[in-house]
Amino acid sequence: MLSFYDLKTLRKYLPSEFSSHEGTIAMLPYRTDIWRDNAMHAQRLVLEIVDIISRHEKVYLCVYKEKIAIDLPQFNANVVVIDVPYDDIWARDISPLFLIANEQLTGANFQFNAWGGKEEGSYYPWDNDANFADNICDFLSVDSLLIDFVVEGGALAHNGVKLIITTESVLLNKNRNPFATKKDFEVVFHDYFGIEKVIWLNRGFFFDETDGHVDVFLNFIDEHNLFLAWTDDRNNPQYNVLHEAYLKLSNETAVDGKPLNVHKLLMPSPMEISECEAAGIVQHQNAIKRTPAMKLYPTYNNAYIFNDGVLVPTFNCPEDDCAVNLYRKHFPGRTIFPLYSKEILIGGGNYHCILHEIPRRFLR
Repeated sequence: MLSFYDLKTLRKYLPSEFSSHEGTIAMLPYRTDIWRDNAMHAQRLVLEIVDIISRHEKVYLCVYKEKIAIDLPQFNANVVVIDVPYDDIWARDISPLFLIANEQLTGANFQFNAWGGKEEGSYYPWDNDANFADNICDFLSVDSLLIDFVVEGGALAHNGVKLIITTESVLLNKNRNPFATKKDFEVVFHDYFGIEKVIWLNRGFFFDETDGHVDVFLNFIDEHNLFLAWTDDRNNPQYNVLHEAYLKLSNETAVDGKPLNVHKLLMPSPMEISECEAAGIVQHQNAIKRTPAMKLYPTYNNAYIFNDGVLVPTFNCPEDDCAVNLYRKHFPGRTIFPLYSKEILIGGGNYHCILHEIPRRFLR
């Protein structure tokens, strides 16, 4: 395992998610207190996602066989099944944040406490998730770094050229890093990842169990362009959040001094968990309750970019076509794969949350 002092002497950078991948980390769900009907629907959706992505790049599918007793389909040669412990499937938040250090792939492994610890987190225990990044680095035979801050991958948006966007409501939250300051994180991001600029937004979505992950409402298209979720409905509880973010980001620049171009991505109307959906969830004292009429706030920003493609969440609503067309316009070299995603939304996230890229050409 590399030390911080080793890293400071190395050339390093944080690749963008839209750069070339060696592969994708995916995870098969099994919890019954988050995924309905014994996780049957969520499992089926994850396997469909694996099939789509594996036509374009390798997929490392994590299957905790002690907990999951299903017959897996016959995969193509691009799918590698890994038997590894995990508590839930949020690969974005529990995987290493992969960087390139001295032209080698390296995993930066932050601490994880289920988005807020025992009192405020989404589930308990989370010890398998906390160890997941180390286990994946061991499997991939890559060096790793242990960073003593609680940070989830969904809390960071980065453009691949020394810029990160994040929220104070997550990184500076007392339920994660009670004594940390902006300066502390700016030093960590600079010294570990070569980041030269951090744009701090005050907050993310209301009613977001992660306390405001940026990947819920914004995502980079390229170095200078990003999508921002949008609503003109003043009664939508996310209205002020998004308008504040738009004002902030529209007046910001990338590290090269060129402006950030913010493209509005109209979000659907809020949704609810139906009585039928809630009935299939086993309520448990150690997991957030998901009950009938619980509000859900879908966006199209939680998409996943992979080699030659983009997986875009859809919701069987009028806004779907507009969102898909915008992705086609801004990703002309990639095939857009719209896929109905309420199942993942019920669990607390979407496609970007349950997948994590591995940068390509530096993998040993």
